[in-house]
Amino acid sequence: MVGNKEIDEANQIVIERILNSNPILVDIKPAIDAIPGMKKNLLLCAGPPINWSQMCEPVKAAILGAIVYENFADTLAEAEQIVLKEDITVSASHKYAAGAPMAVVISL
Repeated sequence: MVGNKEIDEANQIVIERILNSNPILVDIKPAIDAIPGMKKNLLLCAGPPINWSQMCEPVKAAILGAIVYENFADTLAEAEQIVLKEDITVSASHKYAAGAPMAVVISL
């Protein structure tokens, strides 16, 4: 591993703490109740802000699936029209202090 000795030592401490931890679930809430600024027509995904045309297919599929899941559309084709008309806002999850790995979308 290439790096500064102090950084390597700090990373080792973090790894040990994670491996020796005992995580517990504290609460489960709908995103709209847990994420400040979350709105009904807002979907959060991983990565930087990006245009629909430039998004990778797995993220697009997750967004369309979330739109159907939340009953904003009945079909994936209808969901895509909602995205194209910008009736749904898609934003980076990190802008809302949330995390969404790759093709995961946070909705209501």
